[in-house]
Amino acid sequence: TLLGDILKSTIVTTYEIIVADSGSSDTTKQKVTEVKDNHPNSTIHFTTATKKGVSIARNTGATLATGEYLVFLDADSRIAPDF
Repeated sequence: TLLGDILKSTIVTTYEIIVADSGSSDTTKQKVTEVKDNHPNSTIHFTTATKKGVSIARNTGATLATGEYLVFLDADSRIAPDF
């Protein structure tokens, strides 16, 4: 999964993960909570957008970001360990 890929990164050791949900009907929040519980030293946030849509979800997540760089990835994305 994408969260697993990020957590296995060999390049970046300090990061925050923000999962912004925009009305999914699956178990996204539960899965994020499980990953967060299994990686207590990682910074993982979950937020819910006020409306459905990719743009509103990204903007909602971006408002929580505190880092210098911001990268948007979709749930079906995969990244290499050296991303």
